[in-house]
Amino acid sequence: MSVYECDLTTGETLRILANLAEASSPIMYEADGIWYSTPYQSADARHRPAEALRLVLAYLGPDYYRDPTDDRSDEEIIDAIVEAADCTG
Repeated sequence: MSVYECDLTTGETLRILANLAEASSPIMYEADGIWYSTPYQSADARHRPAEALRLVLAYLGPDYYRDPTDDRSDEEIIDAIVEAADCTG
């Protein structure tokens, strides 16, 4: 398992835990020092940290990533966040 630290444009870091080399490895995220499961596995993320980030953001929902003044669709916002994020592990 590796921890991927994804630096977001908001200044926050979203930490994702996964073994992206193993298709059935669960994808988890950290919030307030606690690791939480998602319904996703590494295969769902095509074994890529950026795709794992995309899945976790979608799982967390718009309350996590949406700025109320942003009129783009959720998909457009997630695409922009993932494109700008730096995920290292």
